[in-house]
Amino acid sequence: MANTGIVNLTDTRALEQPERVRALVFEWIADTSGDAEERFSVPLDGFLICIVTLPRVGDQAPDANYDITIKDEWNTDILDGLAANRHTANQERVGLDIEPMSRRSVRTPWFTFTVANAGSENSGVAKLYMV
Repeated sequence: MANTGIVNLTDTRALEQPERVRALVFEWIADTSGDAEERFSVPLDGFLICIVTLPRVGDQAPDANYDITIKDEWNTDILDGLAANRHTANQERVGLDIEPMSRRSVRTPWFTFTVANAGSENSGVAKLYMV
């Protein structure tokens, strides 16, 4: 999939305090096919905590069961499919630190954020927390 829709990223990492929780906020608007995708040259190195999704309301609300993936340099979804089938109206939180033996770690020099099946020009926000 070529870059589609619009995805803006805000990274709250404080470079002076790398041990603090980092929040990456993705504000997205799907194109007419219902998808949005953007590759970011931002390294991810740490442990995933959770992802929170917040759909827009009214005419901009995404279609039910839209999907979010964040793929690393190996084209592997670092969310492991846990951000699929998002709700059209409700904020949802999915814990990502549920590995039985260890926390879910990630290390990649860049990543691709993708929204699929959201409906034409619909929008929302996703917030990924990590340390």
